[in-house]
Amino acid sequence: MKAHGCCEGCCWAKYNMVNQSYILKWYDGESPRFQCFLRGVREDGSFYGEVTAFPAVSQCIDGIHGSAANVDGVLSPADSLRFKELVAGIEVARQGVTDNWTGLLAEGPISNPRIIFRYMLDDDEQSPESQAFLTITRLFEPYLRPSYPKVT
Repeated sequence: MKAHGCCEGCCWAKYNMVNQSYILKWYDGESPRFQCFLRGVREDGSFYGEVTAFPAVSQCIDGIHGSAANVDGVLSPADSLRFKELVAGIEVARQGVTDNWTGLLAEGPISNPRIIFRYMLDDDEQSPESQAFLTITRLFEPYLRPSYPKVT
């Protein structure tokens, strides 16, 4: 596959590296509970995805169990740099991934991501990687909260 017609793939790998993005997914809150799913966080700090609100079961109306909102934006230069530093720390320290998780950090296309880290809710105090993951979620919070779907 050619990136822009120059040759058979010599620059395709470079093109893919530049266009590589991170994927983040985590849950926030208890009732309502919000699922934040950033399908792409790019090198330039731009991001896109969706936030889904899940009300308490007792609040579900006519079988509707949640509402979603698309989100996109750009991290400030300082937040973008901090994000990259945190991700780099998680990648360097990575010991392996678990099958059970409540948060996820991955790299690559959404169709075939490389899992970097899976976060478990009870891991908060246990590992530096978990702390870094929580810092990443807090970093995105001011960008995402205004878009959280309304829960009736």
